Amino acid sequence: LFQTLVNNVWNALAGQKYYKIQYTMSVAKAIPLIKIGAYQTGSQIIDYLSAKLDILIIGRFLGAEALGVYSLAKELVMKAVVLINTITNKVALPFFSVLQNDDDVLRRNYCKVIRLLSFVNIPVIMSVGLLSSCIVPIFYGSNFIETAPIVSILSIWSVFICIGNPVGNVSIAKGRTDISFKYVIVRMLLSIPVVGVTSILSITYVAWGQVFLAIVLFFIGYRMLLYKLIKLPFLDYVNSFYKVILLALLVTLCLYYPIHLNVLGIESYVLQLVIYMLLLIVIYGSLAWLLFKGIFYEIIQLLK
Repeated sequence: LFQTLVNNVWNALAGQKYYKIQYTMSVAKAIPLIKIGAYQTGSQIIDYLSAKLDILIIGRFLGAEALGVYSLAKELVMKAVVLINTITNKVALPFFSVLQNDDDVLRRNYCKVIRLLSFVNIPVIMSVGLLSSCIVPIFYGSNFIETAPIVSILSIWSVFICIGNPVGNVSIAKGRTDISFKYVIVRMLLSIPVVGVTSILSITYVAWGQVFLAIVLFFIGYRMLLYKLIKLPFLDYVNSFYKVILLALLVTLCLYYPIHLNVLGIESYVLQLVIYMLLLIVIYGSLAWLLFKGIFYEIIQLLK
């Protein structure tokens, strides 16, 4: 609370140099902003409930032990991408807002954001899924080694979460948070039967159910949001990330069993993580450099 207070007071005082506060009241100007904010708040509440729905249902049907395993796996996967996505969202929203009246430019730049985001995030997600057998014991202890396969499955789920994440910024930039509100309701309605049915079976089925749900929502989200808001062609959208996914899938298929079976016979989990991570970086990095030099240069230019 103190940190928030200091930040707001500091920004209010220092900001007077650039944006002088004017004390005025206009209901007509406020109503559109209130409408956008109301839908956005509603979307966030429903989205939060939808994201926690699997946790609630698992606790009811599979018990506390299964819930603990699943919660730890989901938390570990999400930590891998939350940091990058948070930074991206903070930058993308004002960027898209500037372009809100030019759909052609917005479409091109949205695809560029997705391309760069997938290029950075998907290797991170892939690494977590591949190295889960040594990451889980290091973070949670060897008693939770059964969490590792769930982490690997949920890594697939998080790829679609990563790709679909920036679309909310487009709806805010275009002032159409009502469409996002409708989408999260659809997501909530679809989540209930999928989680309900899979939770009766096992925690593994719940994880695969989340992957299936993410794939279905990928297409629904495109149609309800991206196509309706900016008329983004589906092929242009897919072209912005499918090559990175195919490369990550190829590397995963080649290295998954050697790493999880620990073919090198390394006993220390820390040493496993270091050696297999270096191996992963060399293989994936070399292939990515050969195939995606242009993206490397784009990222270097952005950093500059």
